[in-house]
Amino acid sequence: MSNCAVATAELGEALYKLLKISGAIETINMSMTGVFPYLTENFFVAMGESKTLKYINMNTNARVNAKVALLGKAIAMNAKKNGSLAGVSIQNWINGYTYFTMFFDSMQVSDKD
Repeated sequence: MSNCAVATAELGEALYKLLKISGAIETINMSMTGVFPYLTENFFVAMGESKTLKYINMNTNARVNAKVALLGKAIAMNAKKNGSLAGVSIQNWINGYTYFTMFFDSMQVSDKD
């Protein structure tokens, strides 16, 4: 779905449901879609719980600083739960040291998480 011109809350919800329900998705290419502001915490939880997702492309032209902590936690949870996630492309997601450290700090997950 890369370069999809339409980005709405409904699309964000549909992506969450697709990832949550499907047990066969290995690759998602959302580059340059503009859907990132509409991705909810539920999407990132589904990403963290996915056993089949291997690669996700989330490249964008606009900064997505508000979601970096959720993304970092999703990546860490996927690894902790023995998921298959091997590659994540997030060009232009992180703007500056503060968000960079927020991204990496959110990867410190525990059993309680």
